[in-house]
Amino acid sequence: MKSRMKSRTLSLNTAFISSPAVAGIIASRGAAVIATYIAVLTIVRRNGWHACWNDSTRAEAAALTGLNAAHLDADIEAIVAAGFFDSALFAARRVLSSRRLQSAYRRRRDAEAIPEELSLARPEKVRSKRHARQMEIPLPENRRQRRERLQAEKRLRRKQSRNTGNARRHVRGDTAP
Repeated sequence: MKSRMKSRTLSLNTAFISSPAVAGIIASRGAAVIATYIAVLTIVRRNGWHACWNDSTRAEAAALTGLNAAHLDADIEAIVAAGFFDSALFAARRVLSSRRLQSAYRRRRDAEAIPEELSLARPEKVRSKRHARQMEIPLPENRRQRRERLQAEKRLRRKQSRNTGNARRHVRGDTAP
């Protein structure tokens, strides 16, 4: 059976359990790793877009799963290694997050800005004028707007060159236009 899961994400759909990534971590760590993953996702979603893997997060995950701290640490290492969370961000800051979690968080109305050093997002594509206003992205100009801008610049250059030409004539004493 071909897996429909395109990338290692948090989509809990019908193909999740049979995907190669999930099968690999279950084979290496056992089925309890899925409980750890779901518990950590719960914590991440409560926080918005991330969770710092520290003693309080570990205790919360232990309460949700019933697993001990050493088992949870090993599970988290396997989950990060499998690509379910960003490995560079985890290695540098012990932060559990992913590009998909962050982009879903940004779409929320009450979303606060994600600090630049923790952001995993690619540059946003402008989908609509409303989206551009929400994301504070400058809209690309269309042909009409570009033509109008170029014409206005051309008029301004002509006006400036005429003004400088008149100034030169007055300085020399020329009165002829």
